[in-house]
Amino acid sequence: MWAIVNNAGIESLSDIEMAPIECFKSNAEVNLYGMVRVTKAFLPTIRTYKGRIINVTSVKGRIAIPGNATYVMTKYGGEAFSDCLRREVKRFGVKVIIIEPGNFAITALFSGKNLERFQSELNHAWEVASDGTRTTYGRKYLDHVLHSVDADARVKYAYPNLNPVMDVMEDSVTNENPQHRYLIDGCSGLLDKYCVFARLNPYLPERFMDYLIEKYFPSTPIAAETQVTDNQDKSK
Repeated sequence: MWAIVNNAGIESLSDIEMAPIECFKSNAEVNLYGMVRVTKAFLPTIRTYKGRIINVTSVKGRIAIPGNATYVMTKYGGEAFSDCLRREVKRFGVKVIIIEPGNFAITALFSGKNLERFQSELNHAWEVASDGTRTTYGRKYLDHVLHSVDADARVKYAYPNLNPVMDVMEDSVTNENPQHRYLIDGCSGLLDKYCVFARLNPYLPERFMDYLIEKYFPSTPIAAETQVTDNQDKSK
């Protein structure tokens, strides 16, 4: 066996306080531990033939988006796992490549079936939340979270197909000297804001990055209690 491509993934939407612990576990089970299990199962064969391992993470393995922690943390984990693995198996002639797709909402993550799953997960999150948490966020908050998936530029301006990602996968398998990581811009517009922020993230102060993310990801809804506080502040 010459190469394996780890490309399984699921995503959930919710603030950390609202997300049930099983939501964190289910994302990690597929996105992170699935990658670890497949890699460990095939690594002896890959090592024998001096092959390569291609791990598909996400642009969100480089930039933390609010309301998406259950997914983002697994992608950061996939990045760290892949970096450690690359440095460990280099001595055996094995290459490890990370692929970080940007705004390609054409993937199954945003299919009708998954939108139904998002709704089901958000309903469950509301049911198991404490009274205090419900009061703080409000039911409309969760409805806005789901609506933001359709309204977000991820879907509106996503790249119309996965050809750029498939091309990079092919290059990762066949190129004699592939890159360690490929950040692939999506978006049908001029710029993929996810990838732009990912490239800026290592160089800008964290306070400024926080400001930019808050400004350019306005689909994140405002919690009920925060809304009341904001209105009170404005009335002063």
